[in-house]
Amino acid sequence: MQALSLSEIESLRSLALQNAKDLLEEAELLFEHQRFARTYTLAHLSSEELAKLPILAAHGVRLIQGKSISWKKLDKDLTSHATKLKGLLLVDLIGTGKDPSSRNIKIHDDTLSRVQLFNTLKNTSLYSGIYQGELFRPNAVFTRKLAEQALTVSKNRLELFADIETLTQGRIAEIAKRETYAKLLALLGVTV
Repeated sequence: MQALSLSEIESLRSLALQNAKDLLEEAELLFEHQRFARTYTLAHLSSEELAKLPILAAHGVRLIQGKSISWKKLDKDLTSHATKLKGLLLVDLIGTGKDPSSRNIKIHDDTLSRVQLFNTLKNTSLYSGIYQGELFRPNAVFTRKLAEQALTVSKNRLELFADIETLTQGRIAEIAKRETYAKLLALLGVTV
């Protein structure tokens, strides 16, 4: 990845947020037509797109602070499913659960141990194959309930991230000076 300017990082954040909204909107259309496997796929991808936002924000802060940036590592983080999923699970722990009991660190640790499973589910929602010795086609495996759960989780994440982006978009240079913002990014699992 080439070096990015602060305005390019800000633009990429806007594009990622809009793409996450688009993916979720398309997932809802598929849900209405009972295409549950692809509903799951697009809801999952919408969440992964949202996971890019704190990563980009942290790199914007680093840029403002004059710290070195590994653009190669940024590219890897933006494309790593595991990195994005781990970040999302941390966000779920601190911010999107409507039920306070969902903010349990043990539940978070258990969920974190299943990052690979979530990525496998995404792949299973796309491709036919063999799972536990059984042949399958995605639309025969993904239920309405599973698709609905994926939509709900993605909607909650989108709501939280959209609120944060409303407050921070275009303001990284100003916010980079605030210690509380650096703490927030650190809490979200990204370092500045």
